[in-house]
Amino acid sequence: MLQDLAANIGETISQQVFNDILQMLYEEKLLTRRETQLLLATTSDEVLGRDALILRATMLKKIIQQVDRKGNTD
Repeated sequence: MLQDLAANIGETISQQVFNDILQMLYEEKLLTRRETQLLLATTSDEVLGRDALILRATMLKKIIQQVDRKGNTD
């Protein structure tokens, strides 16, 4: 599931889609409530600026990669 998700992330991602994916990761118990809140707080358009769409896509790919590793090692 996570590999498919990462493969389907394009070069940009909106704040709403990013938030929805984080919510899904939280509901699947792949992220804690605190991790989700911190990521939401630090990835808004206001914080990331004019390159927010690109930065969020890059960040989300790395987050998914890390979560997938976490799940495989526990």
